Amino acid sequence: SIADVSRTNLTDRLKAEKCELCGATGKLIMHHVRNLKDLKGKESWERLMSARKRKTIALCPSCHRLRHLGKV
Repeated sequence: SIADVSRTNLTDRLKAEKCELCGATGKLIMHHVRNLKDLKGKESWERLMSARKRKTIALCPSCHRLRHLGKV
């Protein structure tokens, strides 16, 4: 089912233990947005999420913190 594919994809992304923004390896945190239409496409992470049609991106703790501070 579609849910299984999404879950597998999410699981695979987490198991890869690689930040989808900077490439750092280790523990990841899933960052999410409510709606893809809210992404403006100005930042690389927004373009990545839009291109993948995913509301989540696997980030290392550093990138996740910077994202919430508006610095990434």
